[in-house]
Amino acid sequence: MKSANNFLITFFSTHQALKTEKQLKSKTEKMDLIPTPREISSECGFSLLITDYTGDLNLLLSNLTYEHGYLIKEHEEGGKCYEKID
Repeated sequence: MKSANNFLITFFSTHQALKTEKQLKSKTEKMDLIPTPREISSECGFSLLITDYTGDLNLLLSNLTYEHGYLIKEHEEGGKCYEKID
């Protein structure tokens, strides 16, 4: 998996979400801890939204503990679609 502009990472716990946010701060600036979207089922209520990332996702996510990763795609009619990438 080479790159994706916008993606979301879900977690098993809030502790993992906060720890991962801290780990990724030096690797990407465009990252926000957000409530997990209703369309996605997750153990934890928080997800990391990473925007405008053009690097290698496998490299970015290596050595991290997370539940799932999702590519975020925009619908032509508006709204978003989440495509699981793992």
